[in-house]
Amino acid sequence: MVSIKYPIWKTKSVGIAEHKIGTFSTDIEITYEDHFGNRVFPHIYTIKTDKIRKYPVQVVNEHLRLRIVPIADLEIKSEAVLSPAAKAMTRTGGKTDDGLENIKSWKRDPGPRLSLAEIAEQNPIIKKQMEDLGIKPRTK
Repeated sequence: MVSIKYPIWKTKSVGIAEHKIGTFSTDIEITYEDHFGNRVFPHIYTIKTDKIRKYPVQVVNEHLRLRIVPIADLEIKSEAVLSPAAKAMTRTGGKTDDGLENIKSWKRDPGPRLSLAEIAEQNPIIKKQMEDLGIKPRTK
């Protein structure tokens, strides 16, 4: 299995070293995590070797040649194993959908939008700081 630490954000792809390409197919794990520690790409992906060979080559140095493969062209093979802490931190409790549509469209769910009053209601520290500063949030 090939482990990728960082995707190529500009082209929404990954670089796979030619010497790590499998005989028939290659399994890929993208281990990049967001600032909350959640895996952005929580699946194990696979791609056939003859398909990889069709993608462009980037020569890093005389010993390293990378095939640049778009993430959207990778097929989901299986779920990655998440730690209990990571599952607890995810919005879905560790349950993921197929994820492929999210990768292809690159849309992010911003989550629920809370008013300042709702945030202060949920967090006593913020509420205290707002009171100290004399800020009174509008209520609906």
